[in-house]
Amino acid sequence: MRRRHRRAPKGSRRATTRPETTEMVDLSVLPGYIAVILLFLGPPGPDMAYMLAVGLEGGRRAALKAILGIGTGMSVYATAVVAGLGRSPGRTRHCSTR
Repeated sequence: MRRRHRRAPKGSRRATTRPETTEMVDLSVLPGYIAVILLFLGPPGPDMAYMLAVGLEGGRRAALKAILGIGTGMSVYATAVVAGLGRSPGRTRHCSTR
């Protein structure tokens, strides 16, 4: 069965051009973004202590899983901050520490 196209009522104006698209994110900042994430992964801290404890107890494979989990979590957090979600808790009354 063939469908027939409906015509617009007389006097109605349909847009004949598409709306302008928004600009894409500038990908030239991506290497710097990744470098900052890797910079935060390097210094020792609680993450390193956790990775060492897991590695000593479970071996290389367990340590690798710990490292990948830590890196993934930090990347998600950094992406949320870049998206503007980093200041959200301070804006709401029930999350404020003041």
